[in-house]
Amino acid sequence: MGAVPSFVEGLAHVAADNARAFPVRLLICVSGATLFGLAFGWKASALAFAAITAAEGFGSAVSREPRPGDPLLTILRLAGIVLTSMVWTTMAVVYRR
Repeated sequence: MGAVPSFVEGLAHVAADNARAFPVRLLICVSGATLFGLAFGWKASALAFAAITAAEGFGSAVSREPRPGDPLLTILRLAGIVLTSMVWTTMAVVYRR
């Protein structure tokens, strides 16, 4: 059995997966904003699309850097994960109400 990767190494693996899946993630952004718009109108759809795209874009930008040992990059990658999760969770809560 292999050694368990460190937290920083784990984030580097997540970043690599995020970079590979970016085109699919953009398709999901458009789909999510479209569904949000069908429920709440075009203004809500535009706002949702802007929020999702900004969060995903930030996450993708920090995921493309190949410096796995940089502490600032590690913080930015973690911030990208948290930001993206917060945007999608907020949309789910709003949609559910």
